[in-house]
Amino acid sequence: MKESPIQAIIIKWLREQGAYVVNIHGHPMQEGGVPDILCCFDGLFLGIEVKVPGQEPSKLQQYHLEEIAKANGYSFCAHSLEEVESGIAAVKESISIKVSKIIRPIHEQGY
Repeated sequence: MKESPIQAIIIKWLREQGAYVVNIHGHPMQEGGVPDILCCFDGLFLGIEVKVPGQEPSKLQQYHLEEIAKANGYSFCAHSLEEVESGIAAVKESISIKVSKIIRPIHEQGY
């Protein structure tokens, strides 16, 4: 099984959801390890490394996923569309929790 059919399904779904999507194709003149999919989804910057089931990102790919996270973007490895949907849901949930922790104290102070 190849990654490209999985990527195509994920990209199609992201675009149907209104995301801006760039599919990164490895090239000798490009920096190595960049995630396969870079996108803006509901205002969130996402880096998605697509792998066939049973495979995981290389050290260089993992480095880039971590660098995106350090820059306050979101990144993960996905083996299917379902994992992308779950990953995005988890990102949104974590943001919701962070925002509620900020808003609640302000509300309690009567602002």
